[in-house]
Amino acid sequence: MSQLLLSTLLVLSVFQPAAMYYFTHYVYAQQWPAAFCIQDQEECAFPKNISSWTVHGLWPSVNESYPAGCNNSWSLNKSTIDPLLDEMRAKWPTLNFNPEATSWEFWEHEWSKHGTCAANVSMLHGPYNFFKFALALNSKYNLLEQLGAHPFNIAPGNDSSYSYKQLEAATKLIYDEEVLLGCDWDGERQYLAQIEICFDKSFQLNCDPEWKVRRSKILSSRVGFPHIEECRKNESIWYLPIPHSD
Repeated sequence: MSQLLLSTLLVLSVFQPAAMYYFTHYVYAQQWPAAFCIQDQEECAFPKNISSWTVHGLWPSVNESYPAGCNNSWSLNKSTIDPLLDEMRAKWPTLNFNPEATSWEFWEHEWSKHGTCAANVSMLHGPYNFFKFALALNSKYNLLEQLGAHPFNIAPGNDSSYSYKQLEAATKLIYDEEVLLGCDWDGERQYLAQIEICFDKSFQLNCDPEWKVRRSKILSSRVGFPHIEECRKNESIWYLPIPHSD
């Protein structure tokens, strides 16, 4: 194989063409790891480097749906995101305790299903840019610190519960926009599990106010893991501490 041909193939493997897929906004979701333990609290524990809200995903969206799997030939390559891996292990781990689930499979899923559909946006073009941008949002919206700060004083604890209005008011001040509060249930209580925010295509907090209604319908129709729905407004919301392994 000629050196020129080899160089061309290497370039093509990194710079993939980006098809134009229609979407109107992004949904950015962060997860609270402790909420994923409520079904199996005795066995559930996280490494000590997982100590705050983690990234679930950054999803190009439209109405009550989203484009998905927009370039099946563009696979995730470890070397492409190698400089980000330490940060991703701490800030974007899988929270699925299925023994066969791995963070790498989670990242492959997020890239192939959602990242490829945002690749025509220059700042998100390619796996490195896509993951780096979502990680930067996680650092900007450090929810553990921001919720715990004065005047909110919303902190995790075994006996920590808050009203929907408290969390709604705090997150609106943090984001300067309304968010969608996602909860999981154990049959008796609801637990804070996810916080979602909407950005327009320029990453401004300027979405159609109906995005929450549409997104809530998507959550309520989902089955499988994780089972998260919009938090119930008339019930206390529990905010558990993250259990850590030794």
